[in-house]
Amino acid sequence: MLGMSRTGLAGAALRVALTALLPLVLPAYYVYKLTTYLLGAVFPEDVAGKVVLITGASSGIGEHLAYEYAKRGAYLALVARREASLREVGDVALGLGSPGVLVLPADVSKPRDCEGFIDDTISYFGRLDHLVNNASIWQVCKFEEIQDVRHLRALMDINFWGHVYPTRLAIPHLQLVLHIHREEHLLQCQQGGGAQLLRHPEDGAGQRHPHHRGGARRGGV
Repeated sequence: MLGMSRTGLAGAALRVALTALLPLVLPAYYVYKLTTYLLGAVFPEDVAGKVVLITGASSGIGEHLAYEYAKRGAYLALVARREASLREVGDVALGLGSPGVLVLPADVSKPRDCEGFIDDTISYFGRLDHLVNNASIWQVCKFEEIQDVRHLRALMDINFWGHVYPTRLAIPHLQLVLHIHREEHLLQCQQGGGAQLLRHPEDGAGQRHPHHRGGARRGGV
């Protein structure tokens, strides 16, 4: 009986230990699974030479998406509030193979900032092929535990409106690229290939340091 009791206690202790470890292990696992899923969904096409704008690119999933796009030869426009972190990500992305990086400190919850980084991307690269709305914040709690629902405003401003604003502003540019790609494909079929309707500016193509938008806000969170 004593042996069985000790065995039972050991089993119970093991279950308690595993239960305690789950909250530590599962978040990293889910981040890994989400990143793997996103990469599989994003990269079936050849993105070399294409212009990709990523919000929330200073850390986490956005940072690693930037690196994956860089490895595949994409031009990058990186958006986040933390300029110093963005510059570090830009340096790494250039080292991984991105031919040009534009650093755009901005707050996606502000419509004017969104308009600014979309316009700056188009002005610098001349086009926009991919928009990755990654910026988000997390708040985990029971709804009845929230003392003041006004605290949810920031979450909605970033997680909802911070995706709506850039998407609405980017749609005309994304549609233009799709239209030109169709014409380019037809032209190549008719003439045997070799036609290129869009060119990136030489200053962007030859940039070996992250380019910083002139007059942009410095600092931030």
